[in-house]
Amino acid sequence: MPAQKKKNDLNLPLLIPLGLLILEIIVVIVLLGTGYEISGFVLVLLIFLAVFLTYQAARQFWMRLQVKKGISGMQQAEDLMESGETLEAIKQWKKILLKLPRDKYLDVLTQMENAYKELDMEKAVQQVRAIQSESIEFFEMTKVATKFTSKDRRNWQSKAFELHKMVQALPVEKGQDLEDVTPEE
Repeated sequence: MPAQKKKNDLNLPLLIPLGLLILEIIVVIVLLGTGYEISGFVLVLLIFLAVFLTYQAARQFWMRLQVKKGISGMQQAEDLMESGETLEAIKQWKKILLKLPRDKYLDVLTQMENAYKELDMEKAVQQVRAIQSESIEFFEMTKVATKFTSKDRRNWQSKAFELHKMVQALPVEKGQDLEDVTPEE
């Protein structure tokens, strides 16, 4: 189990820019320490590279933080469900759904489907099933894509936007139609 935990904690998209930034700092220190004079162009280039790597590391850290928030929100929704507050759990799931990784995302959709069944909201159950099938198609599209063309990128973005709209259209109150939902930002 500890090996599995370490594997999950190893975040290469975060570690690579951090490692390259540290390597850049070491190289600059060694060059300056040995008396090498860095030209203005190379210095500007190194500064831009450091800013870019810092941005990439911060972006990856932010995404990881959002996923952790989503997973903790998932636990809160499960607790709400166990205490009988089904509608509150659905609201929580809707709020965190798009922050979750694929496996947790699909698990939450299944839990939402079961919650809507429990509330006898058949249209919402059908909408969740539609979201599940669209999501699986979306994940397959991203899995097989090795190099996105501009057309592939547009298709991917439109599919992601469509999924976002479908999730936002899910009702959060009993008796609410899919069309009556006001989008949350």
